[in-house]
Amino acid sequence: MSQTSSNCTVFSYSKKGERWHLYVRGISAQAALAVFSPCLAASVVRFGATNYKNYGWATEENIPSLESVQAIRLFLEESELGLIDFELCINSCHTLFSDDLESRFCFHSEADLIRAIQVLVPIWHGRVINMLFQHPESYIVCDDLGQTKVSPTLEYFTLE
Repeated sequence: MSQTSSNCTVFSYSKKGERWHLYVRGISAQAALAVFSPCLAASVVRFGATNYKNYGWATEENIPSLESVQAIRLFLEESELGLIDFELCINSCHTLFSDDLESRFCFHSEADLIRAIQVLVPIWHGRVINMLFQHPESYIVCDDLGQTKVSPTLEYFTLE
């Protein structure tokens, strides 16, 4: 690969039972939440963050009640948090785990998984989806120029 970008996103997927799992490294918590409609119901299962009010490490007990994807998005945008680590249950059927630029999604259908990738990679989603399905449980590195590479381990993060 010739020219590479410094912005790489890493993807991996697997199917376990009736659930589709998607791992994404290189996106913010807000970008991960953009996968879901703002009007969907959501509940905070676990939450931790730095820089929230006077707490050294704020937990779900220290934050206001957040009952929709939109409410969670607004809270994250307005709170100017430092490190974030959370688990959400969305619409009683999807799960999102997110921490510093790393997110794990759990969906009930392949269609939901594909829609998520389309939101996360609007330009190169076809290439990423194709690579993921050809190489399940491997890691697909994609830069913002659409260049991709398959890696069997998570240690490889560049296309160089």
